[in-house]
Amino acid sequence: KAAEVKAPPEDFFLKGELGYGGDFGPDSGAADKHFICDGLVSSLREPHPAFFEAKRLQQPVVFKFVRERDGEVRVIVRNRYIFRTLDHLELGWRMWDASGEVASSEALALPRTAIPPGAEVSLNLRVPQAAAALQACGQWLAGGARP
Repeated sequence: KAAEVKAPPEDFFLKGELGYGGDFGPDSGAADKHFICDGLVSSLREPHPAFFEAKRLQQPVVFKFVRERDGEVRVIVRNRYIFRTLDHLELGWRMWDASGEVASSEALALPRTAIPPGAEVSLNLRVPQAAAALQACGQWLAGGARP
């Protein structure tokens, strides 16, 4: 293990405070006259709202749910990878009712299938009906993929 060396804050520019743009001297940012600090994460590495939007837009698997009839839903799984199959991911689904409770959750009936890049696979699911008192409020389905 390497020895950790701690220097006093006075040895750093701005006495160890975070800085950006012209904070690093008159020549810093000379090549970028329009410096802004609005990336996906802050200088403290806290995610901005755009971080979650970018994460969602770059996900490799897309799930589409189509209601066929009561209790049956068709799930279309699309592989957005260009060169890779989905055999390294476990695909699943989860259902919530209007109370916010998870009513059902399980793996999709896809063994670690090699869904080819850019291809879609369609599956039929049987989903449990919500309690009678909650049926008018609806149910929510979500698909997910994890290694």
